[in-house]
Amino acid sequence: MKERVATGIGFVVAAVIPTVIIGLSTPLTTLNGTRNWSATIEMLPYWYFFTVVLALPIAIPAYVIARKYHLIGLRSALLAGCVIGIVVSVLMDLQCPSLSACLREDITNIAFLSVTGGLSGFVFWSIWKHHEDRRDDDTV
Repeated sequence: MKERVATGIGFVVAAVIPTVIIGLSTPLTTLNGTRNWSATIEMLPYWYFFTVVLALPIAIPAYVIARKYHLIGLRSALLAGCVIGIVVSVLMDLQCPSLSACLREDITNIAFLSVTGGLSGFVFWSIWKHHEDRRDDDTV
């Protein structure tokens, strides 16, 4: 698989992880404590769009910078995913009066989205690492 294809597939599949986690953890599709599975499934495309809109503008530049400096690996993918999760969490809480108040009140959400982002980074790396490296073919 070519690197561009692996990168594209990695970004698309990595965005599915937070989509599913948000879909399963949100109270929006529950009524009286019972999950409405059809509503959950129907909402997945909307949550996927929301995930892509918030995460990819941060993830693509992070990927380009990491690729330029040959830093794409498991640790960097996990770290980038966690940082992206934190940034998305802060962006979601922009209605707070001050950033420090948001961080103190919503540390659970920040940690949750950080772990979710780290998992997405792991999924991206797991797919991306299978691309064909042209440098291996050019060695004599």
